[in-house]
Amino acid sequence: MFLDNDRLSHWFAIAALSWTVSLPVLWIPIFHLWLGAPISKIAICVGIACVSQLAVTPWLFSARATPQNPDCNIAMRSSVVIIWISAFCLALFSYILGQYPQNPNSKLLWSCMLGTVCALGLGGLFAVRVIFRERLKE
Repeated sequence: MFLDNDRLSHWFAIAALSWTVSLPVLWIPIFHLWLGAPISKIAICVGIACVSQLAVTPWLFSARATPQNPDCNIAMRSSVVIIWISAFCLALFSYILGQYPQNPNSKLLWSCMLGTVCALGLGGLFAVRVIFRERLKE
C-alpha cells in the first residue's frame, strides 16, 4: 500500500503535498486571478496554513483509530481541530494586520480578532468537554 495510516511521516507528507498542490490549483486562481491579490501574500497565507497543520499533525496522529482503539479518541481529535483552527486564525490575523500601519484602530481590530478567536476557541473546547463528559457518564 502506498499510503500507510500508521506512519506519521506519511501524514506529514500528505499534509505538505496537499497544501503545495492546492496553492496553484485553488488559491492562486481565486485570490490572484479573480481578486487580484499578490501571489507572494497568497503563498505566505498558504504557508501559515500548512505550518499550523503540520504542528498539530502528531497530536491528530495519536488520536487516530487503531486496532487497539477502534473507536479512536473523538474528544481529543475534536479538541485538536479546535486548537488548530484557532492557532491558524491567530497566525493569519497577525500576518494580515502586520501589513497595515499601526494606529489605534488597527490595535482595536487586533483586540477584536484576538478576543473573538479566543472566545470561540475556548467555547468550542468547553463544549467538547461538556459533550464528552456526558457521553462518558452513559
